[in-house]
Amino acid sequence: GKLRLYSAFTAGILIVALAAGFLMAKQNSSPEKQLAKAQENAGEKKYEKAIEYTLRAIALDDSDPDTKNLLGEYYILAGQTENAIATFRNVLEMDRENENAYRNLIGIYEKNGEYEQINALIRASGAEKIINTFTKYIANPPQFSHEQGTYDEIISLKLTTNTAGTVYYTMDGSEPDEKSSVYRNSIVLEDGIYTVKTFFINEYGIRSE
Repeated sequence: GKLRLYSAFTAGILIVALAAGFLMAKQNSSPEKQLAKAQENAGEKKYEKAIEYTLRAIALDDSDPDTKNLLGEYYILAGQTENAIATFRNVLEMDRENENAYRNLIGIYEKNGEYEQINALIRASGAEKIINTFTKYIANPPQFSHEQGTYDEIISLKLTTNTAGTVYYTMDGSEPDEKSSVYRNSIVLEDGIYTVKTFFINEYGIRSE
């Protein structure tokens, strides 16, 4: 009788222990638990470990772009720039309007002076929201205050751009370059025939069409 009692008691303890172990393992395997460990390690500047735990969280749930943005940021802190770029681009495949991914990528390209990459990245988004948010990195062709046509009065032609920079122009139909006239004030068109051509270079050296 005592033997059976001890056996049942031991089995009961074993079942409780197994259940507790199962619950603990389940909690430790949750994305939230992994992210908490990642943030803890990042706070201690152990970025490799932070990356490891974030990758575990993504393995458990790869549907959250915020987690992937966090992974990309840890890659940056760990000096793994190429992995960071690949991660942020993966986020953009999930969400074409993810501002955090764009900001992080722009930060990387700007640090390296790769402004053409930024221009191409923003234009490729095809999203008005993103283009408007990061418009300072884009060089759009200058806009004319008057349409092509015949006028019976002197024209004061004004050129406007989407951001700061320099406009170059010609008035004889020739292709403008950086040795052409620089637009500062309106261009006065008196009697005659004019073909005005322009292009714009923004403050980051990106040239428009």
